[in-house]
Amino acid sequence: MLTGRAVLFGLGLLLAACGQQEPASPPATELQLVRPCRLVEGCRATGAPFPLRVFLGPGVTAMRPFPLRLEVGGGVTPETASVDFSMKGMDMGLNRYLLQRQGDEWRARVTLPVCGSGRSDWLADVVIATAQGRYHLQIPFVLGE
Repeated sequence: MLTGRAVLFGLGLLLAACGQQEPASPPATELQLVRPCRLVEGCRATGAPFPLRVFLGPGVTAMRPFPLRLEVGGGVTPETASVDFSMKGMDMGLNRYLLQRQGDEWRARVTLPVCGSGRSDWLADVVIATAQGRYHLQIPFVLGE
C-alpha cells in the first residue's frame, strides 16, 4: 500500500514534468514575396540564401483538394516544410499541412474549408526549417484566381 509520502512524491514528479516546456524555436527569417505572383506558375521569394518557389493549384477552390508544391534550390535540403492557411481577422481553425519530400520538391494535397461569411481571401504561411535556420514567407491569395 502506498504511503502518503510516496503519493505526494509521485504527484510532485507529475507536476514537475507537466511544467516543463519544450525550448522555443528560434525566430524565422522573414522572406519577401516577389511580385507579380501567380501561384499556379510559381511565386518566388527573396531574402533566403537559397532560391524558393511556391506553387498552388491548379484548381484552388474551397472543399476540393488541390496541389501545393515547393521548390527549394541551391543545394539546400530542408529538414521540414509546412504551410499554415488562415484568414486575416477570421478564425478558420487549424489548416496546417506538413509537406512531404518528393525528389527535389516538397508536396501536399490541400483542402481548405468554406468561410461562413463568404470570404475567399487567404494567407499561406510557408515555413521551411534547414540546418542554417528557419524561413517564413507569407503569401496572400484569393480562391479561384
